[in-house]
Amino acid sequence: RKVSQRAGMSKPLRVLVGVKRVVDYAVRVRVAADNKGVELANVKMSMNPFCEIACEEAIRLREAGVAGEVVAVSIGPKQAAETLRSALAMGVDRVIQVTTDLRLDQELQPLATARLLRAIAEKEEPDLIIVGKQSIDGDNGTTGPMLAELLDWPQATFASKLEVVDDGSAAVVERETDVGTETIKLPLPALISADLRLNTPRYPKLPNIMKAKKKTHRDSRRRRPRRRSRPRESRPFRQHAPAETPGRHRRRRRPARRQTQKRSRRPLILYHDPPSATRAVRCSDLLLQRLPSLSTERERGDPRAGHLARPSSRRFCASHSEQ
Repeated sequence: RKVSQRAGMSKPLRVLVGVKRVVDYAVRVRVAADNKGVELANVKMSMNPFCEIACEEAIRLREAGVAGEVVAVSIGPKQAAETLRSALAMGVDRVIQVTTDLRLDQELQPLATARLLRAIAEKEEPDLIIVGKQSIDGDNGTTGPMLAELLDWPQATFASKLEVVDDGSAAVVERETDVGTETIKLPLPALISADLRLNTPRYPKLPNIMKAKKKTHRDSRRRRPRRRSRPRESRPFRQHAPAETPGRHRRRRRPARRQTQKRSRRPLILYHDPPSATRAVRCSDLLLQRLPSLSTERERGDPRAGHLARPSSRRFCASHSEQ
């Protein structure tokens, strides 16, 4: 994807976004039968709302020419691919999925999540990491600060406004506190956790959703090497069976297709027969049979009545139907 770089910047930034799969915020949660957690079977799952805000902010940085590539990473079961599709539909360039069978709200602790994200960050080498301030299932809010401490990066939590300055080497963040707002400036690379008032996430469009489905399906399936056909000269000569074994290599005949009569598309006309009622016939029927009323037209001296086999008979059919 071509990105217009903002004037005055040496190179666009690479932004890494953390995405988590949680129970949809509009779903009424139920306690499991063992009274040890929340029931997750047959429950609608979606992206964490604060992770959506983080994705939206990264996409806006790319649209402004500050960021060059936006990469989303998710840790969870195989079904987390649906959450990554939502991120792709919003406008993320690339996604990374780390699969695990542990429950994200109980078994996978924030410190383990931060260590996994640190390994991915060391491999991707991003200039900026944006995560949600907390998830709505565990509600811990400690993954971002732990990740910044493991990477030894500066951090700004509960960000309500973000701006990249100084030729892409620093960021000015306005963060919310208990007593009001605070504006700080921190050098890049850095980690920022998004708050609710940072932006309003966009709704993905239908064409982007279809493209995201094709993209993830094509990337996840296992590709087989394409078989190249050898030239005819190098192919081995295939000998046929001897004549003593009749029918051994005889091809099986396919059953003949049923010949369906195609319905003629010739127009219907109404032919008025004096002794009987009005009936509908086709022009081809008038060409093959001589109807009784045509004799009366011949007696009147109409020259067109005797030439039914000529192409002008269609005009006769039309003129006769008008009568």
